[in-house]
Amino acid sequence: MRLPPQRIVVSVLDQVVSSLTNVLLSIAVARVASPEVYAQVAIAVTTMLALLTVTRQSVGAYLVSLGGAPRGLREGRAAAALGVQAVLAPLAAVAPCVLLVVAPGTGAGGVLIALAVVGPLVLMQDALRYVATSRKRPGPALLSDSVWLVVFLAAWPLGARTGDRALSLVVAWGLGALAGYVVLLVATGGRPAFRRLPAWWMQTRPAFTRLLGDGVAAAAVPLGIVAIIGVGLPLTQSGAYLATALLFGPVNVLLTVLSLVVSTEAEGVQNRRRAARLFGWVGAGSAVAVAVYALALVLMPDSWGEALLGPTWTASSGVLPARAADGMGIALLAVLYGYHRWLRRYDLQLWFRAGQAVGSLVAAVIACLWLGTAVAVAASTAGTVAVVLLVSVFLRPGRDGSRRGDVGAEVILPEGAR
Repeated sequence: MRLPPQRIVVSVLDQVVSSLTNVLLSIAVARVASPEVYAQVAIAVTTMLALLTVTRQSVGAYLVSLGGAPRGLREGRAAAALGVQAVLAPLAAVAPCVLLVVAPGTGAGGVLIALAVVGPLVLMQDALRYVATSRKRPGPALLSDSVWLVVFLAAWPLGARTGDRALSLVVAWGLGALAGYVVLLVATGGRPAFRRLPAWWMQTRPAFTRLLGDGVAAAAVPLGIVAIIGVGLPLTQSGAYLATALLFGPVNVLLTVLSLVVSTEAEGVQNRRRAARLFGWVGAGSAVAVAVYALALVLMPDSWGEALLGPTWTASSGVLPARAADGMGIALLAVLYGYHRWLRRYDLQLWFRAGQAVGSLVAAVIACLWLGTAVAVAASTAGTVAVVLLVSVFLRPGRDGSRRGDVGAEVILPEGAR
């Protein structure tokens, strides 16, 4: 099976624009806000992004699984899934509200209130992106994120003329999100169907709770490791680890896009061997791409590295090989998890993800206590990923050629496969 080049290009551009919009908000606020205000904004945005990870791995993954279903079935269940997203979306306002209560008097009150209003809207816009993707129409998602970015960039200079520039920037970012949401709402017609939720929940509870658990585990690993190295490593070492994470940001965008595109296209495949071949080739290609990118970073002149990271480059360069091994393993795991979802083996995916999360966090703690270096932490997480991949060799579901779900899991088959 060949992946449509046009959809791949559009999906990659969409993910790049979406990531750029989030990064620019942090950069813009950092340039104008005091350290106290920026710290609170960074915490609120990080929490929102973690919640996005949870909803993408649960609601988003469920929406993608509808790609091969008949249109009537797909639209009805997508509306119910959007209802779930609408229930989860207000959680994006929790962190700003908590910060507003526990840290008053820092001058961040207006910014935090704005983020509390914007956060749920961002989650709803993101869910509609997955609705468009499940229909194999990434164009509306790209248009939505482009409108968001353009509105934000257009309002950025205007915010510099106001008294509270940080607040103006967040409001501009929120207006862009609102415009992008309206674009997707018109293009997809996706609206939450709350009345369908009870029946939908009874039917999909076993599968969806496992997807939700997978999302929580996926979000816990980066947040947990940041907390662990913040406490257990010297500042120079924790800075080196986080700097390498910044360098591998483009790779993470690529892996996210490939996993999404392959999972969407694979929903139209009925033969297990063809699906396994598709996921296998993409996984191998992703791992090679990570290796080539990491090699380019390792061979990069120090003057280039210092231009990117400043003095942190000296400590960060030594962490790159271990982070490269970790990135290659994660590339393979991302495709493996996509294959589990194709098989509807959400139980197996959850066990693998939970094992990876617990193993990575425990290994990071041991590395901090034993060696206390960023290289040790990166190597420990890479080792955990390698163990998970090794176990996956012995636990290969669907070897009899069938496509099936575990007991109680909802199985959505493509048209003609029933």
